[in-house]
Amino acid sequence: MEPELKAKLWYHIDIMLKERFPNVELTPRYINAMVEIVYGKLQEISTDLKSFALHDSNRTTINQKDLQLYLRHCPQLIDKLIKEA
Repeated sequence: MEPELKAKLWYHIDIMLKERFPNVELTPRYINAMVEIVYGKLQEISTDLKSFALHDSNRTTINQKDLQLYLRHCPQLIDKLIKEA
C-alpha cells in the first residue's frame, strides 16, 4: 500500500508544483523529497487522529470532530471543512 500511496502523491505533487511554478524545472530528486515530507506528515496526522478517536470512548472511527480538534490552530481550515461537509 505504501508504494501505491507514494506513487499517487508523486503524481499529484508533480502536477501541483508544475502548475504553481511553471517556469521552474523540478528534478525528480526534489519531487521525491516533497513526497517523503508529505507522506511523513500524513502519517503523523493519521496517528494523531487515531489517538483522538481512541481517547473518546475507544472509537475506532475517526470523525469530523477529531479533524476539527487536530485543526484547532487553523481556523480557516476548520471553516472550509465545515462548509464542505
